[in-house]
Amino acid sequence: MSEKTFRDLPVKFGKQQVEIDHVLLVKFGCVCVKGEAYRLPATHGGVWLWDKAKGLSPYDHIIQALEKQANIFDLRTIEERDQSIYSTKDHRMLVDGNLFSLRVNLPLRMQKYREETASCIEEFAVVSSGSLFAAFTEARDYPTVTYMAHEYREIVRAQIDKEMSFEHISLGPSPIHPDFYIVVPRKGEPQSTTATGIYSIDQDIFVVMEGHGRSDIEMVTDLFDQIRHELLDFYEIKMHEVVLGHRYMLLTSEFSELGDGFKRVLQTSSWVHPFRRVRLASSARASLSNIHISLVEHETLLLEIDKDKSHLFAKIKESKVLSDLYGYFHQLTESEFEIPKSLSPALEHFSGELETFRNIQAVVIATIAGAAIGALLTALFTRSW
Repeated sequence: MSEKTFRDLPVKFGKQQVEIDHVLLVKFGCVCVKGEAYRLPATHGGVWLWDKAKGLSPYDHIIQALEKQANIFDLRTIEERDQSIYSTKDHRMLVDGNLFSLRVNLPLRMQKYREETASCIEEFAVVSSGSLFAAFTEARDYPTVTYMAHEYREIVRAQIDKEMSFEHISLGPSPIHPDFYIVVPRKGEPQSTTATGIYSIDQDIFVVMEGHGRSDIEMVTDLFDQIRHELLDFYEIKMHEVVLGHRYMLLTSEFSELGDGFKRVLQTSSWVHPFRRVRLASSARASLSNIHISLVEHETLLLEIDKDKSHLFAKIKESKVLSDLYGYFHQLTESEFEIPKSLSPALEHFSGELETFRNIQAVVIATIAGAAIGALLTALFTRSW
């Protein structure tokens, strides 16, 4: 099998004498959840160790939900680890805990993406730590087009919504676009328990890894652990960017409301409806104040995300597995929610105009009040005579 369909790959790897035993295709993805029940500290960039004294964690609930899924088999803990939660202020969470494995048997008729590719895979395995997962199967062709990671993502999402007190939240790209191939040489090559070479071809990553009697799950676990923290950091940034996007939409809505309020002020006569204009101007100033608050919050989060990006990019550059994908991750984390430079002059204009209205309105009200007092005094004086 492998010698025929992957026979050109060793040449590209620079190891022409290597004979391939088999190749594993690994797809990495992530599932995000949202729930208010856990009462985590509401700060940006929070990574919290779960206190077992609080009872079942989000990780525990995910495991319980997966155990009830009819197409999931052999769910086993690979290694017990501390349970951590990556959270945002609006209760979005990435869950990271014990490393576990499972098998998926999903008949073609049950696959959501069965019409997207001719090479549907009904059986595959998964290594996961909660939110982050690696779906894998033996690859017989290169490139191998499969939606197994998409199918597992949909299984987890459905189970979360069905069995848990919180909901799944879409967070992409999941899976990430690059494919990872573990290339296992035949016995007789120099033995090692670590990766002996990492290469990239058309933004796919090939890890030449000596089997040395290890199982496929053990080799995928090895790869999973090599890039786990970088991928969690990447998805944490994407999670905060979703929050940033919501704040950006709120900001644009508030700016639109300010514009509409300003128009109503302009359309209301100071002399005919002086007090109505005062209320409208007061409402516009409140909108202006809300925008300034939203701007500070938006820019603060943007700066914190930029700091997280710098940290991530430094780690990716140093990563033996991910360094060739630096451009891919950099492009995917480019912000789409920068505040337009024209917004500040516009806010200054509105602020100046509203202050002018305040001054004019004060004169108008004083004039009207003066006229009313004058008329009243005149009437009283006339009556006294």
